[in-house]
Amino acid sequence: QKSIGFEMEFDQKTGKIIKIKQDSWVTKRQEEKGLKFDRQEMENYVLNFFENIDQNLLDPKYHDLKWLDDPSLREEIIPSSLIK
Repeated sequence: QKSIGFEMEFDQKTGKIIKIKQDSWVTKRQEEKGLKFDRQEMENYVLNFFENIDQNLLDPKYHDLKWLDDPSLREEIIPSSLIK
């Protein structure tokens, strides 16, 4: 079964998640095994994550899916190594 996992960095001063990266144990095992996602499948997983997390916990750069327009943030969240 495919799943995704995120590593998050929380800033205690601001009370916000300031970094989200798909670089978890789950992600690393999938890369090792060569498991890949269709782009649409991966985007659905990620969009579901962002729709279900409390937006008040997120740094503004992650609000309203702004990260989609930033190539480096997009690569951290949707790594090309996991896309078919």
